[in-house]
Amino acid sequence: MKIKKNELYLDSDEAKVEDHVLSFDSSVSTIIEPNKDGKNTHTLVIKKPLIIVLSGRGNTGKTTTLRKVVDKLMDFGAVPICGPYYKNKDDVFIGLKFGKTTIAIATEGDMSTEINKGIELLHSCTIIYYVYILASRSKGETRNCISSKFHGQTIIRLDRQAVTVDNDSVLESKLRNQVNEQQSDFIISLI
Repeated sequence: MKIKKNELYLDSDEAKVEDHVLSFDSSVSTIIEPNKDGKNTHTLVIKKPLIIVLSGRGNTGKTTTLRKVVDKLMDFGAVPICGPYYKNKDDVFIGLKFGKTTIAIATEGDMSTEINKGIELLHSCTIIYYVYILASRSKGETRNCISSKFHGQTIIRLDRQAVTVDNDSVLESKLRNQVNEQQSDFIISLI
């Protein structure tokens, strides 16, 4: 067995592909066929997914930012492979294929039960995701839920950038939109 960064390599003389049950926290990225000599040289590469979490207080724009991520990825050519499933008029759970990358996005992050339901819904499509982009509160049960669900994985947590402007709601709205655009671009750059 060889370990390289976030990847675990299992050579076939150590294990067979059928012996491994893959869960949501691991992904098969490469299977190499036997060589010309017919020797058993299969290699299974299990790659840990990238977990990106946008954290913030309730009603600070996490959903808006992540919806912009979905829209921009689709503008760049991503196609839905699971969902979209709408919890309400704003929150969405969707699986996307973007090039060779599969991405799970869940915008509901205010309650741990909803995070769990969203991830289970996305896994019901039996797709292995390489990237998860999730919303979460800054602390408490939703943060803990993601930490336990992706235990041992590298989790990138981004704080939701908040903008408030006293006595000028038009300017505040304009600045919030700019922050959403910038933060959604940054999230996409991490993929």
